[in-house]
Amino acid sequence: MEFKLPQAAKPMIDFAIHVVVGAFGFLVVLGVAVAISAFVKATDGMVPTWVASGAEFAEKALFLLDLFLFGLFVLTEAFKLVRGLVNEWISR
Repeated sequence: MEFKLPQAAKPMIDFAIHVVVGAFGFLVVLGVAVAISAFVKATDGMVPTWVASGAEFAEKALFLLDLFLFGLFVLTEAFKLVRGLVNEWISR
């Protein structure tokens, strides 16, 4: 048995797949930021303050960069979705 999707649904399916797969990549980077945070909390008092403050800065910078780039990624994918829907509508 073969399952066929309508051609008009292709831009929406592509959008959903790209966002889900891309979100996993951004979750990996978020995991690194959380790991840095856990490291800083685990070594509290055992490392010099400049190391702890540097790691906290790296954690916050990584989180904010990840958040910004994820927003940019979603906007780009939304633009591609709209462009695909318009192209589908024009080709009718």
